[in-house]
Amino acid sequence: MYRDDAKALVRKTDALMGELNRMGRLRGEHLKEKSELASRAQGERNLYKAARSDRAVLDKALTVSNETVTDLRAKLKVMQHQFDQMKEESVLKESALAREKNERDRMTREKEELEVAARKRAVEESNMRERVADAERRLQEKLLWAGLRY
Repeated sequence: MYRDDAKALVRKTDALMGELNRMGRLRGEHLKEKSELASRAQGERNLYKAARSDRAVLDKALTVSNETVTDLRAKLKVMQHQFDQMKEESVLKESALAREKNERDRMTREKEELEVAARKRAVEESNMRERVADAERRLQEKLLWAGLRY
């Protein structure tokens, strides 16, 4: 009986030891799984932090870009206004330049006409002087002939 009880206890002890070994293996597997899960969770936390950090950097860059775009639009508006003013000034200057050119051309034509008229007058004056000189000479000749007859 003791033997049977001892065998039963040995079997029970072996069974309990096997159960203990199995539980130890399960515990090891669970610890390993827990470690893997903790490691994976830490990796995901790190990814989340990196993503959040990247988002903050990108949000800042977007804000700066939006401010730059706003500034550039304002500068474009000012430059467009300046361009329009310069364009108007250019049109006015071109118009004034065209008027001055027309006036200069008119004055040049008048000058040429006056020069032609002056040359005509000079020729007429020269012709007149020649005729006067010719008439004086003829008068002198007539007087000279008339004086010789008396």
